[in-house]
Amino acid sequence: MRTQASDKLKWGTEGERGPKAASEALPLSASQREDLRFAAAQMRGAARRAFQAEMTLKYCHGSARFAETGLGWSREAGEVGVAEHRRGIVGVDAHSAGSGRKRWEEK
Repeated sequence: MRTQASDKLKWGTEGERGPKAASEALPLSASQREDLRFAAAQMRGAARRAFQAEMTLKYCHGSARFAETGLGWSREAGEVGVAEHRRGIVGVDAHSAGSGRKRWEEK
């Protein structure tokens, strides 16, 4: 039977469990993280996913979850970007493929 005191000795306190916070474990300063966020905010679509994939592979060991907590990026976009980088195939955005007003000539 375990007691609460033995659990604290074995597992540590609530704040000590698990790996360090992602922002603490990243080898980047706060200003460098802000610069990466700003650079990603200036891009759209496949260019943004490619940039996020490169930075995720370089600084976050390829973990989209780590990039989400450490850099504030969308985990889904990070996963798609890493998959596109790994396969070498870039997905087409649905927005650019079929939205918007058709040209007069096409009507």
